[in-house]
Amino acid sequence: MTDWGAVSSWVAAGISMATFGAGTIRAWWNRAEVEWALSADLKMGRFGGESTWMEGSGTFLNFGDGPAHRVSVFIHRANTNAKKSQLLATSPLVKPGDVVEFDFGVSIEHLDDTHVWVTWTPPPIRRRREVSSPRIALKDHVQLSDNAGQRVESYRKKSAGGQS
Repeated sequence: MTDWGAVSSWVAAGISMATFGAGTIRAWWNRAEVEWALSADLKMGRFGGESTWMEGSGTFLNFGDGPAHRVSVFIHRANTNAKKSQLLATSPLVKPGDVVEFDFGVSIEHLDDTHVWVTWTPPPIRRRREVSSPRIALKDHVQLSDNAGQRVESYRKKSAGGQS
């Protein structure tokens, strides 16, 4: 004989597991994400003369739909003697639509090899799992002032002519 009570219990358990799995997948799929947009400006440094040092300021905008905790902005100038990356800015919390502002400097010689990125901890922060954005080439996202743009083009022409 078939024990219909046991069969109905197993069917109910299967439906319960399927519902739990679907709810878990839906919550994971619709979780809040952090996304970053970089904008930066560069101008010639205050040293004047033949100096190739440029000074700039930038922002990383959180245009995602989730908050970012323990945010840090880093820069790495690849062709310098510095082995480590430099910390530019920190913020305990960046909500969606907020920005992290930072100041930086770079020489014309190293502009093409300079990268910036953001690290942050997504919620729940008790897990302490840090996430890092891809390294972004500064040259692709920087707005040069008139005199800085002219100096960079002049330097690139001179470098290209010297390598031939």
